[in-house]
Amino acid sequence: MRLVSLAAEKIQRAAGDEDEEQKLFAAVESERRESDGGGRLLSDLVEYTTVVEEELEVLTPIEWQWFASWRQALGGGLDRLVLNYLIDCATTRFARYQVRALVLRDPATNEQALSSQERPEGVAESVGLTWLREQAQGARVTKMIGEQNVRIEQARAVEAQAEQRTDRENAIAEETAELASDALQCDTDASEFLIQELRAGEFGSVIDDLIDYLNAPTVTSTGDADRWYEAGVEPAGG
Repeated sequence: MRLVSLAAEKIQRAAGDEDEEQKLFAAVESERRESDGGGRLLSDLVEYTTVVEEELEVLTPIEWQWFASWRQALGGGLDRLVLNYLIDCATTRFARYQVRALVLRDPATNEQALSSQERPEGVAESVGLTWLREQAQGARVTKMIGEQNVRIEQARAVEAQAEQRTDRENAIAEETAELASDALQCDTDASEFLIQELRAGEFGSVIDDLIDYLNAPTVTSTGDADRWYEAGVEPAGG
């Protein structure tokens, strides 16, 4: 059962209002005093719940930070998923400190740290110690740099695609101009067909302007250079 989702509205109110916060503390104590075992949503939220990834979106990072502190104050354990989410969302030095302090001041984690001196294998059984070890090994910065590299690679890929697209568009534009020029030079029914095909193509909207330009007197003046293809020799700069 996704208890955080069920209690999300209560958590949101308590995270933003001290009176609501005190009410939530009192509600947990009240549930714990009940002997029938019914209606224990909040106390179960403190003592037993494991957050699932789909629940992360129901609270903001500030609300998750409040929830983790509230749960800890009532004797609840740390949640690895929440810790990773909070450290990933921390964009300031103080925000990162708040997340780390949550673990560094956690009573259970401190007890486990003491016992790990004689029983090192116990570290793997501790959420807090395992998380601290990963942070010491650079988990946060490794992930951050990795994500930055992915974004850089994505940006480069987009840039490369844009360059390829620009090169392709330039090549097609040049090809279109050449085909239109050749069609006008030959002036046949097939030329008209080719012109119609060019009009239906990627640069169809500029074909008529291109034809007007190619038909201009300064472009179509008589002379050997205008019909260079018949001689098989391309003029200089052509």
